[in-house]
Amino acid sequence: MLSLDDSAVCNTVIESAISRPWEDGTEFLCLTAIPTLTQYFYDIQDSHEIESLEIQRNQKVQANHHRLQGIADSIKTKLPKCKVSFDVIGGDPREVIVEKAKEWGARLIIVGSRGKNWMDRILIGSVSEAIATWSECSVEVVK
Repeated sequence: MLSLDDSAVCNTVIESAISRPWEDGTEFLCLTAIPTLTQYFYDIQDSHEIESLEIQRNQKVQANHHRLQGIADSIKTKLPKCKVSFDVIGGDPREVIVEKAKEWGARLIIVGSRGKNWMDRILIGSVSEAIATWSECSVEVVK
């Protein structure tokens, strides 16, 4: 399973994955997690702000769906004997990626690290660290 976001390290994750010899029939799931609107609602009271956020989130979901389709097609071209699918899921990436990996039966999650400084990791947490800590399968963190 490739956990992909829209950061610069995403390409490194993809290159790391496709540069290896994989068994014929290996399955890849390219996955992006986008927080749900309810995760933003705590401080928002204005319905116009909520509507605007919903529009922005829907645009982000559509853009990521299109981006992942392109990534999946590229992987299929480079690894024609492998199966590749993709999904855009809603929720906190630290939680839903681990849940999806368990549900999908992943044996390996490859995730990128943005290289946050220690203060950012303390205040908002590291997605790659949470996935590595809570996942039931192996996790490879790519820088």
